[in-house]
Amino acid sequence: MMQKFFFISSDIFADKTFKGIVEVLDEIIEEGDSAFAKVKGTAVGMSADFGHFYRFKDGKIIEQWIMDDSQKMAHAMRAM
Repeated sequence: MMQKFFFISSDIFADKTFKGIVEVLDEIIEEGDSAFAKVKGTAVGMSADFGHFYRFKDGKIIEQWIMDDSQKMAHAMRAM
């Protein structure tokens, strides 16, 4: 069982790539040694949902997956 879960976004790539990006924690779902954070991201020309999955052991993150809306991000970067 997890004691505490904190969402911290310090993505320098996102700050430099997406003008005015704001990431807001929408929901956290915890079960056993895992947690899933649903994050809402907005920036100039983009609004998308992201998912962050974490697995913990002895109070430390041992696995992290980030799911994003790559198509919306590419469009916001004018790659599409």
